[in-house]
Amino acid sequence: MRDERSQLGFLVAALGSAVLAVSVFLPWYGVGITASGAAAAQQELATVAQQYGNTTLQAGAGALGAEFSSMTGRQLATVSAHQALKDISLILLVLAAVSLVASLLRLAGLASLDAGGGQIALAGGVAALFVLYRMVSRRALRRISCRCR
Repeated sequence: MRDERSQLGFLVAALGSAVLAVSVFLPWYGVGITASGAAAAQQELATVAQQYGNTTLQAGAGALGAEFSSMTGRQLATVSAHQALKDISLILLVLAAVSLVASLLRLAGLASLDAGGGQIALAGGVAALFVLYRMVSRRALRRISCRCR
């Protein structure tokens, strides 16, 4: 019973580290247009066209402004963890690789590796701390908001 349980733990660790490695390249953040943002953009476009344009520009701005509401809710751009985190994404990839290799070697029964379940769990915990830091760090959040503009 003990052997089956430890094998299941190493399998979960291997799957978790593979998911972490893949998720670094998936979109973590997205930029989209809200209904109020589309309305504000439409109003500003109409104001500029009225103030600086002739009737042709005003008509074109009105037609273009009508299209803004159809963009509501659509995602315009995404940022992956690899783009947003630069250094931390490399650390996450290294931790995922180490955990994956150690878990797979333990699953294969290669006892030459001294990495037990505790060391693999520690690597996963450190990776989770890096992700949590990124989620709550105000300075890191400001840095990503500055890049998206």
